[in-house]
Amino acid sequence: MAKISLARNLSDLVMGYRDDFYIAENIIGYTGTATLHPTVYFKYQYLFGHITQNHRNPQNIGRTVVYWATDYCAMNYSKEITDPAILEKLTPRTTENGRMFEFYHGEVRHKSRDQFIPVQNLNTTLSSQLFIAIHSYPRMKIKDIKCCIELYRRSCSDKTFFSSRVTPYFDYREVEDLKRDIEYSCEGENMYEWLARHS
Repeated sequence: MAKISLARNLSDLVMGYRDDFYIAENIIGYTGTATLHPTVYFKYQYLFGHITQNHRNPQNIGRTVVYWATDYCAMNYSKEITDPAILEKLTPRTTENGRMFEFYHGEVRHKSRDQFIPVQNLNTTLSSQLFIAIHSYPRMKIKDIKCCIELYRRSCSDKTFFSSRVTPYFDYREVEDLKRDIEYSCEGENMYEWLARHS
C-alpha cells in the first residue's frame, strides 16, 4: 500500500484525481475496442475503479471515484455462472452477449456495454492505447463528484453515516479526505455552487 499512501501525501504534485491509483501498473483490463476509446479498468489490492472515455451521457465520462471491496471481481457472463443471486441481477442483454459485469459487496453492481478483456502483460501497442485514458481524462466523472458531495453532506450531518455508508465502500478513512477530493475535483469552486451549476 506504500505507493498509494506516499502519493496521497504529496497531493500538491498530483495532476489528476487519484493519480496515485490511476496508473499503468494498476490496469487489469478494458471493455470496448482498444483503439476506439475503451473503458479502462484498474485494481490495486482492494481498491478499484475505471476510466470511461466514451458514453452517451457526458456526465459519465472520466474517472470513477475509487472504490474499496474485498470481494471485487470483473467478469464476463458465461453459462458456468449458476449462482441464482448473481443471475437474477443480470439483464438479458448481459447474458445473451456474454458481457462484463462487476461484482462487489456481495452483489452485481455495474453491467458493461461490452465484454471485459483482461490484460496481464501490456505490449507496447496496447499499453499506449490504454495509457491514453489516464492522461486524457484526469478528472473524476461529474456524476461521481455529485455522489461524493451528497456523501459529504450526509456525513457532516450524521456522524455515523460516514463510518457505515462511506468507509466500507470507498477509499476514505476520514471525512476530510472526501472533502479534499471534492474540492480538488471542483477545481477550487465551492462544492455547493459547483453542484448547482451541474444540476
